[in-house]
Amino acid sequence: MQVRKRGGQEYLYEVTPYYDKEKKQIRQTVKYLGKNVDGKPVKVRETAKKPRRALGYGEFQPLLKIVEELGLKEILQDELPDRDVKTALLLAFNRVLRPVSMRNVESWYEASYLSEQSEFRDLQTTSQRLSEFLERIGESDASTGLFKGMIQRFSTGALIYDLTSLSSYSKLINMLEYGYNRDGLSTAQVNLSIVTDKDSGIPLMYDVYPGSIVDVSTLFNTVRRIKDLGIARYTMIIDRGFFSKDNLQLLFDENVVFVIPASTTLKSVKEMITSLHDDIKDPDNLRKYHDTVIFVKPVSIDVDGLVVKGYYYYDRNRENLDTNLFYKRLYNVVDELKNRHIKNPYDTERIVRSIAGKLYNYIEVQRNIDSSLTVTIKKNAVSQRINRMGRYILCYHGEMTWEECLRTYKERDQVEKRFHHLKNDLDAVPLNVRKESTMKGFLFICFLALILRMRLQKHLEETRLDKKYCVEDLILELEKIHMIKLEDGDWLLSELTKKQKDIIERMSLESCYQKTGK
Repeated sequence: MQVRKRGGQEYLYEVTPYYDKEKKQIRQTVKYLGKNVDGKPVKVRETAKKPRRALGYGEFQPLLKIVEELGLKEILQDELPDRDVKTALLLAFNRVLRPVSMRNVESWYEASYLSEQSEFRDLQTTSQRLSEFLERIGESDASTGLFKGMIQRFSTGALIYDLTSLSSYSKLINMLEYGYNRDGLSTAQVNLSIVTDKDSGIPLMYDVYPGSIVDVSTLFNTVRRIKDLGIARYTMIIDRGFFSKDNLQLLFDENVVFVIPASTTLKSVKEMITSLHDDIKDPDNLRKYHDTVIFVKPVSIDVDGLVVKGYYYYDRNRENLDTNLFYKRLYNVVDELKNRHIKNPYDTERIVRSIAGKLYNYIEVQRNIDSSLTVTIKKNAVSQRINRMGRYILCYHGEMTWEECLRTYKERDQVEKRFHHLKNDLDAVPLNVRKESTMKGFLFICFLALILRMRLQKHLEETRLDKKYCVEDLILELEKIHMIKLEDGDWLLSELTKKQKDIIERMSLESCYQKTGK
């Protein structure tokens, strides 16, 4: 008998050699005997067991591995009871894999193999119990313990900081206030700041502020909180929305190494860019960044009496791209408005703003008697915008070369993507909660989900699976893998496709997809 392995199962065959007179060579016939059961052939049809139910299995395995790899369970166990840890992880899995409302979590949970595993079995997942759980988490200090554990394990000393708005229609949460909404929504909001480790790409901490609090007011609390959590030396990478004398003075006083783009709304920054408009092109300022030739000049900027060091960058390729894109968008806006008729004059500004968006300040619009629009381009405003394209100033504190400064700031776009994932893919907006404590508990879960998703994205990049799959595509492929319960109580893993085997091998998940038995 000959043993052949297929799909992780051994099968037995009877091999009989014979001599082929026509081809003048020894050949063989192969007869299938059956599945290898304790060394004896047994026909599959004799042992077939009817499936009773199929539960979701494949999509959970990468997340369970990440939880183990990051030690998330251990970090949470220092702050929460064991059952709450499991519930928090379960809800975080749901945010990553298939976000549903709290009233539908129970159905999703019961359709997953987690409900049969000892580690996650018998969790209370009714809408009422989950609401009570979120409220309990929101009232606790679990977030601080999570931040401390994440920072101690994963902070490499370069932190990306940014702020976003999360909207809600609730009338019962005091922190919901009207303010500058980054999504252009006209609803009340809370502001959420997130600090991410630049090198590992792992979110480390977040903070929640009332919706009316502006960007420049949040940095103070974050710097103090980072200090309280035990980080003494780090580099803060900040967006231009935080560029103000008060914030810069705070960073100087706390001796924080930072990189921040100078805001072009400041008069001294505008004057600096204008005064060096031609001088920056001096061949002595020529540098090469990766494969791009740019011009760089060290400068010092006066910010209301506070002198800050910086580098003036001029990128001709970026100038051409940005200029072409700007003119294309401007043309499309003007063309659309010229072909528009607005019957009600009171709707004119609203409609024009909705069409023009960020280009509203570069046009003038007059509604005519026949409801048509006359559009005029503000030439001076356009000229000033074009003159700044490809030119920007990065300010810094500490010892930093022009290349370190530029590279450090370019890597901050990681956090932009994370905010996008938080608000869209994790279904965090609009916030559909009624209590402030429940809202804080829900954001705690979203933050856990954000950690898992970002680490999953990192794994895709490290294994080069990102060339074939985005996170959503990967999840969809793995969702096809089920754990099937048979009549006698045995569990059987569904057959794996070539695509799934490739994913499992590249992500080193082989041991997770070989489980059968009671």
